Order: sequence, then structure tokens, then C-alpha cells
Amino acid sequence: MSNQTIDARLLRPGTIVKVQIQGFFGLYWHFGVVSDVRDWSGLPFVISNSSSNGGATEDDWETFSGGQNCQIVGFPSSLPSSQVIANARQLSARRYNLILWDCERFAKACHGLPPRSTQLEITLFAAFASLLFLAAQS
Repeated sequence: MSNQTIDARLLRPGTIVKVQIQGFFGLYWHFGVVSDVRDWSGLPFVISNSSSNGGATEDDWETFSGGQNCQIVGFPSSLPSSQVIANARQLSARRYNLILWDCERFAKACHGLPPRSTQLEITLFAAFASLLFLAAQS
């Protein structure tokens, strides 16, 4: 079920979802964990860690998605949904940090997984490779 777009009303609490960030050439994604709270129409709230909020917040679906289609990343652990949500709420006290505690690290940590940010690792690798290439051209 990885990277599919579906009706948010069908999402299981604890599922990791992502939405493309505008203004970054479509290269970056904002990750969140589907909450066990729903709005009047059945859409879930999403717990996500962001620089704009300074940390993790629980926002309604529209606020999280910005009106864009979200994609399912999945439910990557064997933890019960209730534990993932409890972890998300507990980890929300930790302040956002682009390098050490971004939205992708937060979402993985909620599932008890090592907090890694694949997109940050790729960006740093590309920057390093670019510097090596430029140095070799000199």
C-alpha cells in the first residue's frame, strides 16, 4: 500500500502519510501520523512535526494537507495503533530541528523505528557529491 493516494476517511490511526511541499521543486515531503481523532466529516487529524509550528501538532486533515492529495507511506511497525498515537503525543514535546528532528524522523520514531530522514540523507549526499564534483573541476 506504499505511496498510494486514497480516501483519508479510510486510513487507520497510526498510518504514516506524506504531502508534497510546495516551493521545493516537488523534491520534499511533509510526513505525519494519522490520529485517532476525526472531524465532523470523518476526516482524521494528523500529528506532524514542522518548523512552522516549532514542533509537533495535531492538525485537521485540511491544515496538514494544504488541500493537496496525500500519499500513504504505510504502517511500518507491529505496534498497535494506540501505542503509535501515544508515542506521537509524547514525542510532540520535542522541538523541531531540521537536521536532528524533522517530520520524517518524528513519524518513524512514533512507530518505534530508528528516527532516520531519507530525504535529508539524500539531500546531504547530493550536496556533498556536488562539492566533490566542483572541487574536481578546479
